[in-house]
Amino acid sequence: RSYPVNDDSLSATVGSGGDGGSHSNGEDSSFDDLIALGGGGGGSHSSSSPVQNGQPGGSGGGGGSYADGSVADGGSELQPTSENGGLGSRGADSEEDHEGSGGGGAVSAGEPGISGASGDGGSGINLTDVLSAEYGSNGKFAGGGGGGSHSSGNAGSGKAGGGNGGTGSSGEGGVSNTGGGGGGGGNSSAVGGDGGSGIVIVKYRSQNPNEDAEKLY
Repeated sequence: RSYPVNDDSLSATVGSGGDGGSHSNGEDSSFDDLIALGGGGGGSHSSSSPVQNGQPGGSGGGGGSYADGSVADGGSELQPTSENGGLGSRGADSEEDHEGSGGGGAVSAGEPGISGASGDGGSGINLTDVLSAEYGSNGKFAGGGGGGSHSSGNAGSGKAGGGNGGTGSSGEGGVSNTGGGGGGGGNSSAVGGDGGSGIVIVKYRSQNPNEDAEKLY
């Protein structure tokens, strides 16, 4: 998206990823009045509390599940209908006990868990056609985290900076400065990984008319 920049004093804010242990949403990132909403926290499960839905966010968190057959809804995507618009997808609803679902990515929704395997995170966006591949996860950003699985199943994979889910263990964190989601924890004593922090990159025309320049915040 093109955006007029005529003032060196314009500010940028890079939001932190959500805390996996508390299932919190990530913080917003912004440039001037453009706002990228933080991702939704993932659902949870516990022997002492009901299974929790994924939270709404820029992309939604995946729903949790539990061994007693309890399942939960994925969180909705808020970025596409926000004032600034943009990309975002829903977290998957959980459909199988023991198997968590994947969080939504910028381009596609998370996948639900099936028998013996948790859901993968949704696909992020590939920006290698406009940015250097040194940024993000090889030029990809804002992928969903994979769902966690009980010790007998296969955890879901994260995409585009998203962390993999844990198999009977805690999930992996999202990659810093990608906006990737954290992977889900694999049992009631394991926690989900933290989300990856956001990033703000401004690409602009340099004094050399034959090349562009990039500024990283």
